[in-house]
Amino acid sequence: VYGVKNPGPDDKPTLGRSSALEYDKKALSYYMPNKLPQWNALTKFGNPTKSIEVNALIKHVRKKEVRGQGAKSKTGRAFEDE
Repeated sequence: VYGVKNPGPDDKPTLGRSSALEYDKKALSYYMPNKLPQWNALTKFGNPTKSIEVNALIKHVRKKEVRGQGAKSKTGRAFEDE
């Protein structure tokens, strides 16, 4: 999303949007054998899509999008005849 391995607080997510991250999270969660338990970072057990870090990343990317500092939307608009 950021284009760098360890983004800083001033880096902008220009390669992806929060909706894409949310879909990836959902798709990954579908194949998790242990969906119900929360992610435990110490034992690395549970569902990593429920981790605090993943949800914080999505929240941060969404904030940047709202402020106009994120990737532009790629949704197609319906044709309107005038």
